[in-house]
Amino acid sequence: MLLLTLPDGTVTLGDLWPGPDDVPLWCAVVGGKTAPDAINNAHYYHGPIGRRQMDRLRQAGLFNPTAGLGAEAAEFQDLQAAAAGVGFMNLSQVPRTHDDAETLTLMREGSARVEAELSARGVELVISMWRHGTRELLGREGRPGLQPTLTSWGAEVFRMPSPYARAIEAAAVMDELHDWLEANRRLAA
Repeated sequence: MLLLTLPDGTVTLGDLWPGPDDVPLWCAVVGGKTAPDAINNAHYYHGPIGRRQMDRLRQAGLFNPTAGLGAEAAEFQDLQAAAAGVGFMNLSQVPRTHDDAETLTLMREGSARVEAELSARGVELVISMWRHGTRELLGREGRPGLQPTLTSWGAEVFRMPSPYARAIEAAAVMDELHDWLEANRRLAA
């Protein structure tokens, strides 16, 4: 479903966008590299660490898992979020397991594609799942939470807390996102 083949023949995870019957795109979650496990199950953030991050986004009000979706979406949080107007992409579509020098170069090179796509689609909020997205879109990693700088096209950027952050620290950061969603009338129904 979400798989695509790169020009060199590598199978990878494609971008995920809301469908025609979903809430129109307004937000995008940007990851760093495409994990081989994501390709194996053809979904974003389906492993234990990814699920932890997606649970935090759900609890903050980004999407509602019970919004009358089909059986497939009930199991996959990326599909639940897409139905709420949230897209997904990675800086690098090349499957990688580590943040070595080559992976960092691939993410840097892929950032232009991500920025052009999000700008063209008029995304108003970018959620950087890891520090890499914030670094590539804004030029610095920043701290977890809302960033003081907007993207080149004027979108807000929210950097997720580390999946290993203490619960109390993560909750304080996620409260920033909840407050932004509430203030901008974007809380999931």
